[in-house]
Amino acid sequence: MTPKERCKRRKVLQGQENAKKRKAEQKEQKLDVPHVCQKAQQKYQAAAWPIHTAAKTEDSLVAKTGYIMLNRPAETKKAKGLHELVGEGSKYGFTLQKWDGR
Repeated sequence: MTPKERCKRRKVLQGQENAKKRKAEQKEQKLDVPHVCQKAQQKYQAAAWPIHTAAKTEDSLVAKTGYIMLNRPAETKKAKGLHELVGEGSKYGFTLQKWDGR
C-alpha cells in the first residue's frame, strides 16, 4: 500500500468513526422535534397565526412529517377533487381554510 493510499484509507476510517459518534449522540439526545434554523423559525413560525378547526387530533395518527392515514386501496385509486372533499354534501366533510401564504 502506498503512502497516498494509506492516507486516503485513514481519512475514510476517521470519517466513518465520526459518523458513528454523531449517530450515537443523536440517539442519546432522542430529539422528538427536528432542529429548526432560528431564521426559518422567526420567518415562518413566529409570523404565523393559528387556524382553529374542529378536528380531534388526540385520536389522529401522527409522524414528524404530519398526519398518517391508513391506506385503503379501493378508495385510493381515484384522485379526489376539491368539490368532493369540501362542502356541505361532501363525503369527507372538510372545511376549506383560506390562506394567503403567511
